[in-house]
Amino acid sequence: MTESLQDATILYTWGTKTAQRRFCKTCGILPFYTPRSNASDGGYGVTLACVDFGNNGPRVEIRKFDGVNWEKSFRETSIANESK
Repeated sequence: MTESLQDATILYTWGTKTAQRRFCKTCGILPFYTPRSNASDGGYGVTLACVDFGNNGPRVEIRKFDGVNWEKSFRETSIANESK
């Protein structure tokens, strides 16, 4: 049996309600989300640990983003371009 996205996850939003996070009802992990940085453009973020790439995983670059000072970090980085 395959559960629907709505049945298998819990939607969580806060603040501006722009970002949408869906957490697994079973284990609580955040497999993917709609980021505030470009929600209107259909952007999304994926928790890479939730993806099985087999033996040919992608090269991953980690970038720092200051979530406490979100507006400043958004202006100073290209974060919106990373989730398209």
